[in-house]
Order: sequence, then structure tokens, then C-alpha cells
Amino acid sequence: MLSFVVLAVVTGVFAEPPSERISLSGNIKDEMNGEALIGVTVSIKELKSGTVTNSYGFYSISVPKGNYTVEV
Repeated sequence: MLSFVVLAVVTGVFAEPPSERISLSGNIKDEMNGEALIGVTVSIKELKSGTVTNSYGFYSISVPKGNYTVEV
């Protein structure tokens, strides 16, 4: 069984005032041993878009301000 921890940070992105955007980012790690999980898909269901974690388990995605379902 694979278990993992998702740590997310939401920050504002300045430079696009008309359509305010935010940045959702964080690290995904194995809960058992704390190792970074590489290549995990993080997607925004309503936008049908996403990203994957890098070699450090880090991901970042910029989205319009709003409420979304995040799938890992």
C-alpha cells in the first residue's frame, strides 16, 4: 500500500491583475520513510490541467483564483 504526505502552499502571483492567479505548490513525500515521490501527477479537476512532481517531490501550478478539487 502506498501512502504519502502532501504539503501545499498557496501564494498570490502578482503581475496579472485582471485575472488574479494563485500558485499552488508543495512537496509530496512517502509517509513511511519521508522520501520524495518523483513523477506524481497533481491535477486540478475543474481545469483539466496539472503537473508532475520533480526529482525533489516538488510541484507548482498557477491557476485562476477560485475553488478547485486537487487530485494527486
